[in-house]
Amino acid sequence: GYDRDYWAGRFRFLHYNLEVLKKLKASYERKDARTDLNRANNAIRYFENQLSEWERKASLAGVPHQWRE
Repeated sequence: GYDRDYWAGRFRFLHYNLEVLKKLKASYERKDARTDLNRANNAIRYFENQLSEWERKASLAGVPHQWRE
């Protein structure tokens, strides 16, 4: 029973965080900052897992794909 704003907001939050983290990762790769790179990789994995979990929940709830972008 959640509305469009709830689902779209959740997916927007997850996609935004992944986008920012991937930019940070690229920056750390250029600087050869291994500790920061490891942290960024761990955070990316966390948000990718969260996104997968929300995709699963959305599928079970019948949430339209356009709400997940």
